[in-house]
Amino acid sequence: MKLVSQLKSMFNIKENWYYIVLLVFSVVILSLEFNYGQDYVRHYLTDIEGPVLFFGLQTTITTILLVIISYNFALAFRYAKVTSEAPKHMRFFFLSQILVFMYLAVDERFMFHERIAYILGIHDALFLFSIAVGQLVVFLYFWRYCKTLIYWNSPLVLGALCFVAMLFIDAFGAEDARMRLSSEDLFKLWAIFFFFRYSFKVYNDWVKPQKSLLKH
Repeated sequence: MKLVSQLKSMFNIKENWYYIVLLVFSVVILSLEFNYGQDYVRHYLTDIEGPVLFFGLQTTITTILLVIISYNFALAFRYAKVTSEAPKHMRFFFLSQILVFMYLAVDERFMFHERIAYILGIHDALFLFSIAVGQLVVFLYFWRYCKTLIYWNSPLVLGALCFVAMLFIDAFGAEDARMRLSSEDLFKLWAIFFFFRYSFKVYNDWVKPQKSLLKH
């Protein structure tokens, strides 16, 4: 019965309209690359300034989402500091997530890891892989709390799967392969979206209860 209720919740269009928006956006991007090729669709998946309308649209969306994710963890960190109800060690968890997602936001906008990888002569996927390994270490250290975030359709799990798919395409996909660019970038978009949902799960677990305690 719990599984059925979760499925009903997932497919409730009124409550989950953002899935429809992302699906439509994904179909449009995939269609553009399928019909016009990688060079054409790159306009909408690359940096933020360029010659056509909606140039860098996805980069704008993902950068904003990453900043909001970091902000949600900043709120959790703040409330963990001002109330004795939150375990002190959780501040380090929140701080780690602030730093990771804020770095990813800046990197998304200014392409730091691509530039550094080019200078060092290594594959840029190694930087993102190292961040993923770092996150795994953090989650294992804070396993008592993090295990509550892991279930079959949890935003954290879905985001991690999309992130791994993006890394796999980035590392092993042929540069000029058809549908490679849109597939990689759409997996990135969905990963960041699910991490956005994950940050709100943490917000609901920590900030909302602390707000009510502070009011009383």
